[in-house]
Amino acid sequence: PGPVLAGLVRQLGFQIEIYDPFFAANNSVLKMKYNFILLNEVLEHFFDPLKDLTFLLELLCDGGKIIVQTKLHRGPEHFADWWYARDPT
Repeated sequence: PGPVLAGLVRQLGFQIEIYDPFFAANNSVLKMKYNFILLNEVLEHFFDPLKDLTFLLELLCDGGKIIVQTKLHRGPEHFADWWYARDPT
């Protein structure tokens, strides 16, 4: 486990900051502005997605993007059985 995507993005020459409330809780990065924010298997852990996404939008520079990747499930009718939705983190 670890921030694999961050390492790959750095190899491409980008400066990147990491935030994770459990493993990298550096609150100073939540006061900066970004050209893009990557949510790699993060969105499904938000307690209040609208509030959290609104906050992240405020961290973007003009024209910035939020890029989301998450594990897929078979559709809304199968959500109750999707093990990832019950991940304790």
